[in-house]
Amino acid sequence: MKYAIIYIIVLFTVNLFPQQSRLSANVVAVSEYIASYQFLRNTEDADEFTKVDSIWAYTLRRTGGCESDALAAMIFTTLTVNKATMVTPVLKIKLTIPFFSASDSTLLKKNRNLPRRFSADAPSGPGSDVDKLAHFFGSAYLSYNFFIFDLSYFIGLFVEVFEESFKVDSRADNRDVRFNMLGIEFGKALKDNPGVMPSSFFKKYSGYYEQSPDN
Repeated sequence: MKYAIIYIIVLFTVNLFPQQSRLSANVVAVSEYIASYQFLRNTEDADEFTKVDSIWAYTLRRTGGCESDALAAMIFTTLTVNKATMVTPVLKIKLTIPFFSASDSTLLKKNRNLPRRFSADAPSGPGSDVDKLAHFFGSAYLSYNFFIFDLSYFIGLFVEVFEESFKVDSRADNRDVRFNMLGIEFGKALKDNPGVMPSSFFKKYSGYYEQSPDN
């Protein structure tokens, strides 16, 4: 699974045990919401963009309106696996990195309910664009929290190189960079407008862009 490095970066920024415990609790709670009948009922007639907004709004409420905590929780909640495997480039050592996650049963239900088609060029199949959620919210987290020299853009590029060098167990998608950039925009916008919703940025992707006063 890609974005193993984001796990490490987030741990550096929430490096106290109480904060890590809070993040884990938030991930479990948001995962349970997505897996629940309540989420299905709330989004029964909603499009994929509105479903993302519903998850984001719930996460914000869960974190008491703290955007940084909400973004961190969204990263791990939107991952469809609970661990990543990588192989070091020189010694070829296989490493497994666990992620914050809900129980296996909740993980499966949550994965079925996650929004997964955000672009006209989304690949066919059950997975489709679901992996773009973690790209988007991971980049938003970095953009929101790293103020000096706008490190989020460079870290986003580093993630792509990292995944290739360490042979993370998934294939790179050149569309990832586009969702990374949209996430960076979202993170920046949150600083000035806490009420901004992720859907307006997802819609900017080619094939779904809609001209509006917010774009």
